[in-house]
Amino acid sequence: MQQLLTVKEYAQLKRISENTVRRRIKTGVLEVERFGRAVRIVPDEKRTGYELVDLPAYLRSAKPIIKRQQSRRIEALSDEAGNDS
Repeated sequence: MQQLLTVKEYAQLKRISENTVRRRIKTGVLEVERFGRAVRIVPDEKRTGYELVDLPAYLRSAKPIIKRQQSRRIEALSDEAGNDS
């Protein structure tokens, strides 16, 4: 029988935050056993929890956000340069 891990133990083992572990539990990415309110995680060394991420699609969706942030920085820098004159 495998030893079940607490959320804190699993987070330390995988070097991620406890909130990330809880989100993965909520979305069904991690297999858990529940004992009343207690949650125990079934450790699986083969699964990282990122198997469901479509990385190319994620990166495509992030590009417009990155471009907006870059344009805002450029505008802020040009405003600062204009105020210094």
